[in-house]
Amino acid sequence: MASSRIFVRGLPTSYTEDEFRNHFSKHYIVTDARLLPQRRIGYVGFKTPQDAYSAVRYFNKSFIRMSKIGVELAYDASQIIGLEPPFFMRTTLAYHLVCKLPRVSGNLKATTQHQTHPKEELY
Repeated sequence: MASSRIFVRGLPTSYTEDEFRNHFSKHYIVTDARLLPQRRIGYVGFKTPQDAYSAVRYFNKSFIRMSKIGVELAYDASQIIGLEPPFFMRTTLAYHLVCKLPRVSGNLKATTQHQTHPKEELY
């Protein structure tokens, strides 16, 4: 399902939520707007996914008060779960610990057995 929300980064620090909403509602119908000024990011909701896609094309790499903004479609985290991460993330230990180990179900103490280190077996 296509997203009807966009993600905006690089906003000016002294930008208010009303100014943010008004900026994007000049060209499209805005349903909601959320600004996080301390992080210089925001989210804008549109009536249709087509409006969101058009807004990305229109506003991406434009300027607000001499700040160049980046605009892209916003995705819900549940839409990207299960996708294969980029190569640089697959090489990290955290990826292998979280994604590659088999899941343990039931009582952990009952299913865990003592595993000896390979060097311990030699002695």
